[in-house]
Amino acid sequence: MDQRAALPCFGCSVRGSAARRLQSSDTPTPPVVGLYEALPRYPNATTMGVLRGLDLMGTVSFAVSGSVCAASCGLDLVGCTFVGVITALGGGTIRDFLFGKLPVFWLDEREYLYSAIAAALIAFALCCSVELDEFAAYEAVMFWTDTIGLGAFSVIGTMYAIRLGYPPVAVLVCTLITCTGGGLIRDTLCRRPARVLYPFQETYAATTVAGGAAWIAMRKLVVPLAPRVIIAVGTVVGLRCYAAKTHFRMPAADLLLQRQHQDAPQLDPEPVEERSPKLSAEFHPVFTIDAIRSSLAEIGQGAKEDVADGSDDCALIDDESD
Repeated sequence: MDQRAALPCFGCSVRGSAARRLQSSDTPTPPVVGLYEALPRYPNATTMGVLRGLDLMGTVSFAVSGSVCAASCGLDLVGCTFVGVITALGGGTIRDFLFGKLPVFWLDEREYLYSAIAAALIAFALCCSVELDEFAAYEAVMFWTDTIGLGAFSVIGTMYAIRLGYPPVAVLVCTLITCTGGGLIRDTLCRRPARVLYPFQETYAATTVAGGAAWIAMRKLVVPLAPRVIIAVGTVVGLRCYAAKTHFRMPAADLLLQRQHQDAPQLDPEPVEERSPKLSAEFHPVFTIDAIRSSLAEIGQGAKEDVADGSDDCALIDDESD
């Protein structure tokens, strides 16, 4: 009996390059399949179909935020599109490389790539045509789509590693990479402090790990699929909303503030809690309207200083010539 014919399919079919490798290879394939073969190709009314739709929505939201972030840093059309696509697909790409799934998911399921490119281009067009103050109207929409999409990413990353048979710790690492890998690359390319590594913004990465842990716990308790998805996604959304409302941050050693205080001693030292907002404003890793305004103000002030310095130099030359 052909060993490949006896492999369990986990209620799904293998598509694309995975099917071609299975048919052409004489080496027995491990009895596991990736999550992307378990999900329906396109959103539908089933539980996994809804999860697929949330995953695509999160992809679009991440692409928009990455493109806008790049635009706020002065990147051109190509740069904004590239950063937007990397933000949307980077986490899943890193995950697939680490777990040995090649080609990566968006080469087989190209709707992710097309959606990310289209969203990044539209976001860049809005940045070029919409006034800065009008972006405030989109912040609430971006927050909710980003948050719900983050919950879907958390569930997908967790299911991916579980189906490959990894232990809980490795599963949660996969969850974290899936949710935050694209943002890490975005912040690196835009020369910003990585949002998930600094405490200057509300907690972000820990909420994804909590969602993955909730999924693992519900699976151990044999909770049906639909409630399991709702609980896991709801955990991420609830914690994200709580962190945004209360400005909850992960604990930090605050050694940078201590070193700055030691290098510049004062007769009346300023309390740490009064100095922290200043550091937070200086290292603002996330795109917001206030961050763009402050950046534009700094650029304008620098231009004025350059013009003033040039005028002083010209005046000095005129005085010397007289």
